[in-house]
Amino acid sequence: MDGSGAVKAGLLAAIGTHRQEFEAAGIRAEAERNLPSGTMATLRELGAFWLKTPAELGGTPLDPLDFCDVLEEFAYTDGATAWAVMVGNGGTGTAGGWLPHAGARWVFVPGRPLPLVMGTPGPRGTGRPAAGGYVVSGQWSFASGCGHADWLIGGFRSAGPDGRLMVAIVPREHATVIDNWRVAGLRGSGSFDFRLEEVFVPADLTFERAASACRGGALFNVEAHVFLSNELPPLMTGMARRALDEMSGLAGQAARVPGGPSLADRPAFHAELGRAQTRLRAARAAHREAVMAT
Repeated sequence: MDGSGAVKAGLLAAIGTHRQEFEAAGIRAEAERNLPSGTMATLRELGAFWLKTPAELGGTPLDPLDFCDVLEEFAYTDGATAWAVMVGNGGTGTAGGWLPHAGARWVFVPGRPLPLVMGTPGPRGTGRPAAGGYVVSGQWSFASGCGHADWLIGGFRSAGPDGRLMVAIVPREHATVIDNWRVAGLRGSGSFDFRLEEVFVPADLTFERAASACRGGALFNVEAHVFLSNELPPLMTGMARRALDEMSGLAGQAARVPGGPSLADRPAFHAELGRAQTRLRAARAAHREAVMAT
């Protein structure tokens, strides 16, 4: 078993060990609108947020398909937990791969616990060039997990005639997290807004959105959207698998009419269940084929 496979096996075993904790966290997250801090601490202890962070910065990067396996298993166990794992890996991995050398050492300090970077790289802010960096202002929506982050990632457009699309990495304490996540779906994702008001960001903590990665090897030798393309599909696959398994378990306890046969005894139920399972397997296979081709 290679290094990626060994890390994957350890994480899959850990997910099973912590299954009750993660399931309970998902229930709490629905009420609190954010994943509980204790569960975030567990995920940090497991190293679950650094599976797309370059090894030279202390991460344990997984092969893309191994990452899919791990994220799918998290999602099967609990959707809110998996969502935090997904965005934590995407944000921290992007910072680790694309920050200039000096900026990377600023965020990933040798000898200190690995940082957690969350936010959104969408260009929802503006940056005014200043000596040695940019003065950035803006408000970023749907910043899942930003309340738990050590650093925040936010995209901005540079002021001036070139209007370059840039990405900034800033300490969370420089931002204001806005408690406005009150929704019907994904309630446990903690997708609050955050705001920056005239925050100076050194150039070493920024990079162009279209730039090539600075480190990380073949896994990072792709465009940013490809780097993130093995995240949402396995999360959705894991949640769908769990939904079908839950439905199958409930089918033996439900009937269309009182006293009638259970759904589990009806051929029509099994026919529809089979169709759903086939569609799920086809979607999973199609995505993994695309991941292998990149």
